[in-house]
Amino acid sequence: MNWRAVTRLSVAWVAVGLCASSALAEDTAAKVAPPDSKAQAKELKLVGQVYKDEIAGARSSAEKTALAKKLIRLAGESKEKDAEQYGLYSEAQDLAAQAGDARTAFAALDQLSARFEIDAPAAAADLLTKTAAALRAKSDHKAFFERCDLAMDDAVAQERHDVARRLSDLQVAAARSLGDAAALKWASARAGEIRAAKTAFDKQKLALATLGQNPADPEANLVVGRYRCFVIGDWKNGLPLLARGADAPLKSIAGQEIVATDDAKAKAALADLWWDRAAKEQGLPQRRIGQRAAVLYNEALPALTGLDKVKVERRLAAQAAVANGNGSAARILKPNEIAARFTFPNKTFHLDGDAITGTAESADDPGKYVWLTDPETLQSFEFGFSIKAKWYQMAALEIDGQRYFFSRGHWANGDSGIFVEHKSERRIGGTVTHPDEWASMRVQVAEDKITYSYNGEIVGTCDLIMPMTKTSSVKVGFTSHNTPFSIKDVFLAGR
Repeated sequence: MNWRAVTRLSVAWVAVGLCASSALAEDTAAKVAPPDSKAQAKELKLVGQVYKDEIAGARSSAEKTALAKKLIRLAGESKEKDAEQYGLYSEAQDLAAQAGDARTAFAALDQLSARFEIDAPAAAADLLTKTAAALRAKSDHKAFFERCDLAMDDAVAQERHDVARRLSDLQVAAARSLGDAAALKWASARAGEIRAAKTAFDKQKLALATLGQNPADPEANLVVGRYRCFVIGDWKNGLPLLARGADAPLKSIAGQEIVATDDAKAKAALADLWWDRAAKEQGLPQRRIGQRAAVLYNEALPALTGLDKVKVERRLAAQAAVANGNGSAARILKPNEIAARFTFPNKTFHLDGDAITGTAESADDPGKYVWLTDPETLQSFEFGFSIKAKWYQMAALEIDGQRYFFSRGHWANGDSGIFVEHKSERRIGGTVTHPDEWASMRVQVAEDKITYSYNGEIVGTCDLIMPMTKTSSVKVGFTSHNTPFSIKDVFLAGR
């Protein structure tokens, strides 16, 4: 089993931020205070009354998860009723935790914390504690591990080391219970990182006192700079400190980054410096520096060619293997594995030069699609692409494992359609009018709807089964039915 750190620590994790200021995206919407305890109790009681039969009848894990998802969707419709929304999300996360379903439980908690001013690290630890008691399937353990990793990163970034240690203990206990050697190895390594983060936090407090007396002190600048960059990922505030620090090589690299330009080769060269430095570190600092190098490599990659491009792609693959926590050998990225090129917002990518061209084996087997991955944490996003195929074209959007399909000319009579895996199917009139010409498809996700467009015209919608959360894993895929096809100009746009 591949025990990766978290979705944002996977292949595309190295593509979209990886420092506290960007990986931990800030909510732009103003949060409100949670209802007082009396109002919370009243709403939870009301939820229990309205859904009494459903709650009583939800005995299996699957039934509890299904009801939790229903309450999450209902909570999304209660935007003007704070107490009601709070109660629905609270009940949903508890039901999912009882089912051992960390992904659904945190779908509720993420929505709750996005709307209300709560102690998110402590809430995450409480929820994971409840979820741990109900873990059964390996897939549930995998989601549990991912959420532990994410919650630990958030706790360390917020300097909640008591919570981080609690989360680490939960993860180690879950790995031992599972009896998975790879999982235990990863959890033990993470536990070491949490202890090291606390030690670094204590050292930087003393160094801050020194800087209060002498802001130019090289040793104190180094200690605090290393803490900010290599522990909590605050590169924006940490780089100037490293540039005034006592470590000459670090001082030089940090100074170069502060004055760096947008030139692709210059960024790649700077990433090389961080890459070499990472090899001299261990544990969390090594991982953080590797992430920083990946950020710069990703920014440079679209403009690179030849051997420069190959080198960067291989290093990104190697960094992904480190992030995946499985110790596997680095895998060279293929043209359809372009996660590293996805940068938000509003970026267009030209794949493998002009296009990815080939023949899909089957439109009925999503495992044989051309898949592009990106787990950017957005509540709403849009992706689009240009495609051509001899007979018909299909696009698939996968959010947290749930797939949604859109086709043009899929049926023998030329009709198109929208269908949700294992859920529903709906035909739409219209055909692929020019199969040999480029056609533009677009899919937009907003709140609870997915909207599909073809050549600039909206052609249909379907419901979003589960709301996207800050940790939603997103994939988009393309195919045509046993016919040659080409894809180009893929883009993802933040909304």
